[in-house]
Amino acid sequence: MESRVDQLTRGFFWCGYGVFLLASIPHIAAYFRHFDPSATGLEDLFWWIIAYALAVVIDLSDVLISIAVMRAMTRGETFRQLWSFWSFICFIMTLSWFFNWQYNVVNQTHAFAAVDSQLIFDWITVGTINPVIGSAFQVLLLVYTAMAHKFPHNPTEKTLSHLET
Repeated sequence: MESRVDQLTRGFFWCGYGVFLLASIPHIAAYFRHFDPSATGLEDLFWWIIAYALAVVIDLSDVLISIAVMRAMTRGETFRQLWSFWSFICFIMTLSWFFNWQYNVVNQTHAFAAVDSQLIFDWITVGTINPVIGSAFQVLLLVYTAMAHKFPHNPTEKTLSHLET
C-alpha cells in the first residue's frame, strides 16, 4: 500500500509535469504559427489549432517516453537497452528548449533591464542567460523524470502462501 507521502510526492511530480507543459506548449505553438500565412477569422484559428497540435505532440511525446523509461528502469533495464529512448528524449528536449528560447528572446520585456547588462564571469551578460534559463522547461522535465525514478517504491511483501501459489 502506498503511503500518504508517496501519494503526495507522486501528485507533486505530476503537477510539475503539467505546469512545465502548460508553460512550454504556447511558446512552441507560437513558434510554429509564425511560419504559417497571415490569416484572419477561421483560417487563423485553423493555423493556431495546427500549431498547438504540433506543440502538444512534441512536448507530450517527451513526457510519455520519459514515463516508459521510468518503468523500464524500474524493471532493471540497462542504459544500453534504453539508449534509443534516451536519444529521443534528448532530441525532443533540445528541440523544445530551442523553440522556447526563441520565443523568450522575441518576447522578453525590459522588466529586468537593471540586471540584463550585468556580466557573469566577465564574458556573458545576464540578459543573454535569462532566455536560456527561462526556456528550459524540457530540461526540468528530464530532471523530474530522473528524480521521480529515485524515489523508492515500496515493494509488497509476499507471504509464503503467496509465493507457493
